[in-house]
Amino acid sequence: MRTRTVLGAAVLGMLVTGPVATAAEAPSIAVRDKQIQAGQAVGVVAGCDATNFTGSKVTSPALDADDLGSADPGEPAYTSAKVKPGTKPGHYTLSFTCGGKTVTGAFDVAAGNPGAAADGDDLPDAAQAPEEDDTVTAAPAQPSGPNYGLIALAGGGVLVAGGVGFLVFRRARRRA
Repeated sequence: MRTRTVLGAAVLGMLVTGPVATAAEAPSIAVRDKQIQAGQAVGVVAGCDATNFTGSKVTSPALDADDLGSADPGEPAYTSAKVKPGTKPGHYTLSFTCGGKTVTGAFDVAAGNPGAAADGDDLPDAAQAPEEDDTVTAAPAQPSGPNYGLIALAGGGVLVAGGVGFLVFRRARRRA
């Protein structure tokens, strides 16, 4: 009876803490404009869950971007950028640093002329939140670094397996 209680408590603990350990929102970065073309002014939005986030440089082979400003944990940071003139249509990446780790997103540049946005006078306001009809054109962010939730879940599994092994060994030893 005691063995079943211990085993049940261990399994219940794994089920409860596993999803909680991985529930934190992952850092991300994206270009928030719908149609992106060479020479166009665009907005960039990034999310960083680090408590000490004080801003970061945005890097991309296709963008000239201002630095991200600081933001409270869980709140997005915004900045302005311009797609470099002469950028060929294709798939490009952009990245920033969050809590010492590089976070990368992606966007596509389409063929065509962006029109008035090419002069750079109407860059989006860095502090302006996206409008409701703005959509994000980006691939999911791929933060580099360990997945602590998965590591915690695996560690818990090892502890449960070790505990069950100990109980089985102890029970077998009593019978012998």
